[in-house]
Amino acid sequence: MNYYEWFTKAKKSIDSLNCGGTFTLSKLLCSSGWETLEAGDKIKFGKRFKEDVLNNKIPEVILISKSGIVSKYRKINS
Repeated sequence: MNYYEWFTKAKKSIDSLNCGGTFTLSKLLCSSGWETLEAGDKIKFGKRFKEDVLNNKIPEVILISKSGIVSKYRKINS
């Protein structure tokens, strides 16, 4: 799995969201082939994406909740 490729897909999808919109990675990337990834790759990508959000590398997104292995995010500005 290429993190940069999936990060780019996620960024494009985030850009299309309205400010205040909430999402999980599976919903954000459902039209980009997310379901074709192996479970381990989804977990690895999710952990790295969450790290990037928490380290403000994706400043327009905040983590709003985590339940089990599913994290929920909110777009906070355009």
